[in-house]
Amino acid sequence: MRAMLVSFLCHHLEQDWKRGVYHLAKLFLDYEPGIHFTQFQMQAGVTGINSIRVYNPVKQSIEKDPDAIFLKKWIPELSSIDNAFIHEPWKLTEIDLIDKIIPEIYKKPIISAKLARTEVIKKLWSLRKNELVKEESKRLLSVHVRSK
Repeated sequence: MRAMLVSFLCHHLEQDWKRGVYHLAKLFLDYEPGIHFTQFQMQAGVTGINSIRVYNPVKQSIEKDPDAIFLKKWIPELSSIDNAFIHEPWKLTEIDLIDKIIPEIYKKPIISAKLARTEVIKKLWSLRKNELVKEESKRLLSVHVRSK
């Protein structure tokens, strides 16, 4: 879940990784600064030396939480929704919502995951081709990787 949260924040919502690193640090039971910050940066794609990982939040949610245990715990206002729709509540019809009330905020997605993923991948790969980014990547590798 951690990687997906970072990916969603940084790639889909286009937020600076620093906006989320401190907030999530307060929530993690296994918080360790030496690991947390570097993992956050890697998942955000700012190190310049790792593969670009842009996760589809809906796909990840379905795969990692098929029984919606995490979702129902942290978003209790959706706990009455069937697992078939809880990962995509905006797909519920008026008939599906008979005898159920969900807040308006869940009736429309805040972003198009597919479109956002496509756009961010284009942006990140174009940055990777930038000469300044290539030089910084080499500098980082020389500092953090031993030569043979």
